[in-house]
Amino acid sequence: MSKAEDLREQATDAGKRGDKTKSLREGAREHRREKALNDMADNEDWLDGKSKPQPEKKN
Repeated sequence: MSKAEDLREQATDAGKRGDKTKSLREGAREHRREKALNDMADNEDWLDGKSKPQPEKKN
């Protein structure tokens, strides 16, 4: 498993914890953590030379 895949798995777990918590503060913190982990995974992919497809431009 690559580091990016591991980070995405952690992000998924953080999102689930954020959805299940009763405290709004804890839920918001877990969702911020989820976003940060996904951003880190994207950076790892970029460092490994994998790029995301660019969205098509609308005229």
